[in-house]
Amino acid sequence: MGIIQKINYKLLKKESNRLSIGDTASLQYESKSGFWRVRKFTGICMKKSYKGYNERYTLRNIVNGVPVELSFYSRWNLIVSLQKLGVKKIKGARKGSLTFLRGKPLNYSKVRV
Repeated sequence: MGIIQKINYKLLKKESNRLSIGDTASLQYESKSGFWRVRKFTGICMKKSYKGYNERYTLRNIVNGVPVELSFYSRWNLIVSLQKLGVKKIKGARKGSLTFLRGKPLNYSKVRV
């Protein structure tokens, strides 16, 4: 094991909130549009890239009839909170990513909370 892998392993032990493909998650993050404010985005975890300390997630939801995807790193410094919701929209997701949702009708990836 190299030095970088040891550091990643120690940092991952502290992490308790891990998302998996098909989970519904709520993300609050800081955004600057004129001034800093906290925005909330709720969606289905569609894709998970990289492993370890630098995990990257893609959330998808339908907002006003338009499909919206938000990609972020799990260690992004603008994240206020990330929580997994109890609703499991896609059950038995056996694929590594749910990118097939892009070709499906909009109601497949809509999250109502």
